[in-house]
Amino acid sequence: MIKPGVMMNESTDKRFYIKPGIVLSLVFIIASLYSVSHHEMWRDELQAWMIAISSNSISELFANIKYEGHPPLWFIILYALKHLTQNPAAMQVVHVIIAAISVFVFARYAPFTITERILFVFGYFVFYEYNIISRNYAVGVLLLFCFLSIHKERILENNYVVLAIILFLLCRANVFATVLAVTCASYSAITLFQQRADWITSPKKRTEIIFSAVVFLGGLITALRVMSPEPDISLYAPLHLPANFEELVADTTAIVSSLWSAYMPLPRFETVFWESNAISYLPLKPFERYMIRFVISLAVFIIITAAFMRKPRVLFFYLFSSCFVFFFYFVVVFRVRYIGHLYLIFIASMWLWRGNTLSHDFRNTYMHKFSVFSEKILMRYILIIILIVNFAAGVSANVMDIVMPFSSSSEAAAFIKNDPRTANLPIAGSIDYIVSPIAGYLNRPVYYLDSGRLGTFIIWDKKRKIWTPEDLTDIVKKEKKDLVLVTSYPLQRDLMEFLHISELRSFPRGAAYDEVYWIYMVAYISGG
Repeated sequence: MIKPGVMMNESTDKRFYIKPGIVLSLVFIIASLYSVSHHEMWRDELQAWMIAISSNSISELFANIKYEGHPPLWFIILYALKHLTQNPAAMQVVHVIIAAISVFVFARYAPFTITERILFVFGYFVFYEYNIISRNYAVGVLLLFCFLSIHKERILENNYVVLAIILFLLCRANVFATVLAVTCASYSAITLFQQRADWITSPKKRTEIIFSAVVFLGGLITALRVMSPEPDISLYAPLHLPANFEELVADTTAIVSSLWSAYMPLPRFETVFWESNAISYLPLKPFERYMIRFVISLAVFIIITAAFMRKPRVLFFYLFSSCFVFFFYFVVVFRVRYIGHLYLIFIASMWLWRGNTLSHDFRNTYMHKFSVFSEKILMRYILIIILIVNFAAGVSANVMDIVMPFSSSSEAAAFIKNDPRTANLPIAGSIDYIVSPIAGYLNRPVYYLDSGRLGTFIIWDKKRKIWTPEDLTDIVKKEKKDLVLVTSYPLQRDLMEFLHISELRSFPRGAAYDEVYWIYMVAYISGG
């Protein structure tokens, strides 16, 4: 009587998960391809593409990414893709496919209801930030979901070699994925320690676990070596730590408040919607809005922490990985795309929490009641509110990206390419990293005045200076023809007259607010 029941449940479970997974993935990929066809890529997207197509070998690729601060997996994917096409739109298609696969894995294996899965899949980070914007984060999301879908609570059911390979690749996705890989590995290690009686007497299992540990640690060490900053890198500011109690309080409140942007990322409805937040619509003073973010973020963080307390491994996963991401506040400017990993950590923790059936009861009555009460609040209110807000943010961001320009770089590049006055002329530009997406769209090198280089992608070293009129005239004399000058700021009238510069056109800002361009013609005067 037991076996037929088991078979029926497995069949029901299979129908319940596979069909929504396929349908969700198809709807997701169709909507994403439509959205991405209207998305103008910005500099960080095209930087990776330009590095890939400019590299003639894997060794040259690794040399070119040494200032990027990220491990190489995404660059290797693009390097393989560039042998098929030089069109950067191919990168967008591949990126959407990667995101769609992660959607299928989540819809198929995550222990969430159909409603929760739909809300998550079309949420801000999965549907927009890590999908429409082609960066290396989607690869990390896919690998994280693969780990969570394969990992079993009973350690004897795990194939640790497969898990180690997934974590090996996760270390190579991006710096935040490396943090998640360390947390996942630590979670597995704690599980192994707690269930050591089940495997320690098995030589085969011990060998498998030791080999898997070597694979993971080798991947982690080599990834850290690739990510280690060059001495002259300009991307990162020196580590800043609080110097006194007032700074400690200010930094702590800022870090906790970042949870608001992760859990409530609804953007403003305006041209510069990216990395904005609708809370700024509240008719309050900036400090009052800041305190609302802090108080709500702190309260939600405490409730989530209390809800996970009866499952210590899940609590470890949530706190350990969150604190690692928080640490980046002291290294780089906190961007929404970075903070979004706090949201992924929350969802991954919920995945593990629902998959972990063993709960501990506290001897302290008040502690036990508080934890159980927090679980109810988390399940009934917090989870669904976070998912609904993320869903609204994801749909809103995609719609605004379709109807409004994300970056002016595509339109500026099209103007240079199609205007007969500029189509075949050399190009100079400043500020170099803002002008660089135009080089990506044109697939042409640009004289970067700020770094004194001719190239496409940006090298993030400290060889930068304020360019002079002589730098521009030297390029014109060298080329012996008129020169197209692209700047991210308007030139002064006296400089234009002195160098015989005429303005052709300007392009207004988009969601990437600083990617606004002025296009000029620098006249070549023979013998001048």
